[in-house]
Amino acid sequence: MSRMRYLYMLLLSLPLQAFALSFEPASPLVEVNGQIAISVQGAQGEVIWSSNKGRIESNGNQATFFAPAEEGIATIVVVDGLGEVGNVRVSITSSDVSSNLFSPENVNWELFNNRTRIHALALSTDSNTLWVGTPGGLEERDARTGEILQVFTTLDGLPSNRIASLYVTSADELWVGTWDGLAYKDINNQWTVYASQNSGLPYHHISALEPDGQGGIWIGAEHYPNAGLAHFSASAEWSSYTSQNSSFPDIFSINDIYQEPNGGIWIGEYQTLIYRSVDGRFETHTLEEPTGEYSVFNNITAIAPDSNGGLWISTAGGLAYRDTNGQLSLVPSGKSKPVEFLFDLPPGTNNVSGI
Repeated sequence: MSRMRYLYMLLLSLPLQAFALSFEPASPLVEVNGQIAISVQGAQGEVIWSSNKGRIESNGNQATFFAPAEEGIATIVVVDGLGEVGNVRVSITSSDVSSNLFSPENVNWELFNNRTRIHALALSTDSNTLWVGTPGGLEERDARTGEILQVFTTLDGLPSNRIASLYVTSADELWVGTWDGLAYKDINNQWTVYASQNSGLPYHHISALEPDGQGGIWIGAEHYPNAGLAHFSASAEWSSYTSQNSSFPDIFSINDIYQEPNGGIWIGEYQTLIYRSVDGRFETHTLEEPTGEYSVFNNITAIAPDSNGGLWISTAGGLAYRDTNGQLSLVPSGKSKPVEFLFDLPPGTNNVSGI
């Protein structure tokens, strides 16, 4: 059984749910007439905020909630550009209540995390350990049984519990991309955390990881409304590419990275497919309907090669294919649901090398 098919079967055996919007803090508390900063994770495109009481001022994925003069519960609702909807309940209390709740001498802390959604998977080189990235921490599972062996959180040294990407090296070192920095676990189980302050990372949300084939790693980093590409070499040297310091396009997300055997890399963004040549030039590629009104490359979520040198591209508009001549096309043409494409793959493409 191939390594990818084995990983896919393990994915199906785990309790998966659809991706959803999540909030930080997850259970906000604010005093009457006070204010609190709230952010939403997982949103794509334009983000619309609303609240049933109080007032909210927003800027993309970030917002400030201004509490009213009375105690109670306010519900904040967020809708993103893909129509995904999320909500968070804000507790509004008097100053006396909130100070009692968070008095250091009275508080008894306990950690609660949501790990029902799975954002990333990685398999150890011996196929015995499955690493599972969730919004509530990093799970280490027995790959044969699915049993959870350990859960890593910020209490164990992770920069954030929200895991977005994973990569296991040939030496079984583990790279973990989180919403607040990049973590690295060496073979001695020692953690190192990289942030924009102590590395070449342009932004702190690490959304994609891809090995460079020479012991280094490509890193997709975001902080709405900007995104950038970083490279950490085998000799521990950093390189960073953003629209401010290079020809890297002005984008706000990086969902996937794939490196070709020749060293060129493909980057899947919200609305654009980006290529970085071996000599460091960046190119953008788009695919539109014949009317020119609809961009198929709307939220590129995954890029996978086939055995012929082509690329499969998963998008919110359906499945696209780039052949070895650089021709981009829908599979099939038209706006169809992605599940329908499973029955309409072109001849000779039965070697599915990614999900």
